[in-house]
Amino acid sequence: MSIAIQFQRFFVAGGISTAIAYVVLAILVEGFHWNPVLSSATGFVISCFVNYGLNHQITFGGHAEHRTAVPRFTLLALVGLVLNTGIMKFCWSILGVHYFLAQVIATGTVFVWNFVIARTLIFR
Repeated sequence: MSIAIQFQRFFVAGGISTAIAYVVLAILVEGFHWNPVLSSATGFVISCFVNYGLNHQITFGGHAEHRTAVPRFTLLALVGLVLNTGIMKFCWSILGVHYFLAQVIATGTVFVWNFVIARTLIFR
């Protein structure tokens, strides 16, 4: 499968996962008055479960064995969580950026990181 097709599928899978993360973020911040950084981290973790399934089956064709892919994906997700949370904290707490815009910045950064690592190390 070409890199262009993989990227398109990765984008769709990421879009679905991101939508879930953003809904969780909004519910926790607006509905329960949680801290935006903690809410973002919670949404990120929940969306990772969906993201793994979609990427394993749709983006990368389900060829990687779970016993190999899951530990690698978990490491990728943990690094992504650290990046996401760090960017959220920096943008929201230090720069004073609205939490939703801070999440958009974090999402864009983590998206690029995730595609490169998922394609080269996890689902190759």
